[in-house]
Amino acid sequence: MTDLQLDSRDEWLDKALFDRTTDKYSSSIFNTSAMVVDHFLSPNADLMGVDNDTLLDDAQRYPLRRVQSDSDTEVESTSTTISMFSPLFGSCSKHTSQSTPRPPTADLDTFSSKKKQRINLKLTVAYRGLDFCGWEDQRHELYRSDASGAVKQSAVEEEVLPSVQGTLVDILDPLLGKKATHHNDCKHLEQQAKYNPNFQKMTKVMPIEIKVAGRTDAGVSAISQVCRIRTYRTDIGESTNNNTGEGLEKFVQNLVNYEMQQLGEGLRIRDVERVKHDFHPTFDASCRAYVYLIDVNDDASDAITPKITRHIVPKLNSVLKTLEGKELDYLAMSHGKVKTQTTLCTLLHARAGIVEWKCNNDSESPKRKQAICIELVGDRFLRRMVRLLVATALREASGADGCDDNALLNILTSMDRTYRARAAPPDGLIFVGAGYA
Repeated sequence: MTDLQLDSRDEWLDKALFDRTTDKYSSSIFNTSAMVVDHFLSPNADLMGVDNDTLLDDAQRYPLRRVQSDSDTEVESTSTTISMFSPLFGSCSKHTSQSTPRPPTADLDTFSSKKKQRINLKLTVAYRGLDFCGWEDQRHELYRSDASGAVKQSAVEEEVLPSVQGTLVDILDPLLGKKATHHNDCKHLEQQAKYNPNFQKMTKVMPIEIKVAGRTDAGVSAISQVCRIRTYRTDIGESTNNNTGEGLEKFVQNLVNYEMQQLGEGLRIRDVERVKHDFHPTFDASCRAYVYLIDVNDDASDAITPKITRHIVPKLNSVLKTLEGKELDYLAMSHGKVKTQTTLCTLLHARAGIVEWKCNNDSESPKRKQAICIELVGDRFLRRMVRLLVATALREASGADGCDDNALLNILTSMDRTYRARAAPPDGLIFVGAGYA
């Protein structure tokens, strides 16, 4: 591709994608993405009929369905990678779910008595990316003092969005952390941690540690983020299950969800389960899955404004398919200084298609809302890799003069970041889940 063609396609991408991302709640081409996230933030999304009298139909449980067309290529990926998307489509629920880690076991003779006393909990979390500054708690950077020991004035005055990790720490640490050893201390400690950002530093006690499957950037949402917490507080929930502490799971879930409802923030714990002492959501994950959703715009009345239509999908699917199953160097699709040992990644599934929003209750709407859905499953992802890959694939597939199926492969082989597009907006990106052997 010549520099002139590259400039032309970059200009198209700017007008069709970036310029149409407006403010927090009116990103006009990401409405489907927002509705999907809101679906999983609703308590009704997880009423599966197992422990509840309410049985939900597929339209209530699974918000999307794939739309077949003559140009579609049937998904050929393995059932294990396809099942990663079952929370969205439900079409692969017959397969063993890859989002479930090894069976939780409390009686492990190979561990010390101290570890046996400690409870490991796996949390499945959904959150709206636009309500948070990302997953990672960065308050240690925000309140870092200078050489004289004074906290930076800009940090004190600046009002920043909370992080997902920090929000969970603030709620759970006063009750589950090492310093919360007595019931009488819990309320006081909770208030201190909630309203004093320097509380952890003053107490000289490390907060509860939360490990996660995939750290998401600011604005990126999740419907089944996997994280792990550890606690020695076996007394919590004792009244519900004969002093075994098995009521702790429901207690943690209800506590966080109640706090989030009161604060009006888009975060909800969908499930809590006990797991083995050696379970690690990051290192044990064999793969991670993302979707990127862009509303279809087939409005023929406006032929001047660049827009993303369904006609781009066959080309988009073709350029993505060439990456499947290959261990490639994704340096060209990474951001910033590389901090990992390697930039080699393998995409197990990389496809694009049309999906339809199933939960449309508007009887007056002549058409259901449809969106372009880019599905990616990989063994690992570099920083901003998904958004860079999505934007570059859209740019390459947009050319009126055709598209080389190896366009993305050629950019990766060059290992030159100047050949890629800038990262797609985070509004359309959703972390779907992580797979475990």
